[in-house]
Amino acid sequence: MRSKSLLLAVAGICGTIAAVGTSKWMHAQGGVEKQQTAEIFVTVQDIEIGEQFTAENVRLEAWPLDRIPEGSMQKLEQIEGKFTNQRLYAGEPLISRKISETAGNTRRDIPRDYSVVSLQTDPATSMATLIEPGDRVNVMGFFKKGEVIPQTMTQKVLTGIRVYAVDGRKTRTEGEAISTPARSVSLLIHKRDEEAWTYANELGRIRLSLSHPDEYDNRETSDGSDVAGQEFLKWIADYGKREAEISQPTAAVAPAAPAPENTEQALRMTKMSGGMMTVYEMQNGIWVVVQSSDADTETSPTTGLISPPAQANTMPGAGTGTGTGANTSTGPDDYSYLNGSGSPFFEEEPQPGNNQRPIRALNRVR
Repeated sequence: MRSKSLLLAVAGICGTIAAVGTSKWMHAQGGVEKQQTAEIFVTVQDIEIGEQFTAENVRLEAWPLDRIPEGSMQKLEQIEGKFTNQRLYAGEPLISRKISETAGNTRRDIPRDYSVVSLQTDPATSMATLIEPGDRVNVMGFFKKGEVIPQTMTQKVLTGIRVYAVDGRKTRTEGEAISTPARSVSLLIHKRDEEAWTYANELGRIRLSLSHPDEYDNRETSDGSDVAGQEFLKWIADYGKREAEISQPTAAVAPAAPAPENTEQALRMTKMSGGMMTVYEMQNGIWVVVQSSDADTETSPTTGLISPPAQANTMPGAGTGTGTGANTSTGPDDYSYLNGSGSPFFEEEPQPGNNQRPIRALNRVR
């Protein structure tokens, strides 16, 4: 009897548990309602700024109604031929504020006649965590002496240059702590300063200096370029001009050609008479005494001609016609003393009967 009561108790407990479980299960099945969804356009892949939406980069996807963002695109007409105005990531729903009618000019904030240049920063030596878009910085360069640089020194390249972006970010993060150093800084410079920037970037090492905005020299030329940049270019150009003048080869002066030696030997004649030797040389068509051993005969220091003796020379057949006559020299241009028996060229006549023709004075000078 007691065992039957125990079995009934156990069976009752099990039945109660089963009934409770069945009741809960049936209640749960009856209370579940089907969740409502709707299809919206989402990106299939990352889309860059200014790209157009196509069947390859977007698709329709069912989203629960309570999770659909406001302004989501649900119709093809809403995105057909449209462009994104910001970077989108894969799986991101398309909403109206991220879509524009045209690709547009994403660089409208760059002023006319200005360019944006970038500088890779060194976290160990730069202010990579301090510089923000909109700040003003000076560009300093360290240069070593070379073919273009006159001496090793630090030179100011540009002053008061506005920071355009930091790591591509063009908005400031006021009040936010920046713990990650920037890897690149973009600067807004005038187009006329691009040459100075390029020279400095190629020839030296560039650093940026940051201080209070009021301390910067807002020095600009009439065309908008920076004065420091123009001075930097002039510094390089002046040195190049000086080097070009120094290295320019000077025209070598050709040595004067030596005067040709007169290899033609002058005509000379030597006369031996009465123990006297006289050497004559033909100069300009005139016989000139160049050497004489007779003390009575002197050589003219200017012409080298034979100076006439002080006494009168007697010439045969001269004067009275008797064969003798006075022939007195009157000056250095009078050569009458070369005629007659006193002439150095005179030879005595042979004695009659030798069957020889009388020989008169040779080379008679008139």
